[in-house]
Amino acid sequence: MADPNDDTNPKKWVFGDKIENDAASYDNPTRIGFFVRRAIRSGRINAGPYVQITNGRGSFWESPADHGHRMTRIEFSAISLHNTKPQSEDHERDRDEALDSIGWFG
Repeated sequence: MADPNDDTNPKKWVFGDKIENDAASYDNPTRIGFFVRRAIRSGRINAGPYVQITNGRGSFWESPADHGHRMTRIEFSAISLHNTKPQSEDHERDRDEALDSIGWFG
């Protein structure tokens, strides 16, 4: 059974998480992006789950969302951090400091 906290599991990604496509070369502009949403393509060609990713400057692209395409969450968005349940007091303090540093609490 897959680890539910696995950073390669697109079902656990939320809007704004920073994603790295390990299959892309280092000079490929679509190697690093920000998760937008999950989608399902239907039809006879290339059907299945996909994720939509953006570079944050207006470009969007889709990548297959199965585990064989080696995409990994490398940084949590503020939404991910806010929805994270603390495992310890240190984790809760670190989470709150991260959210405070981006102005999440106002």
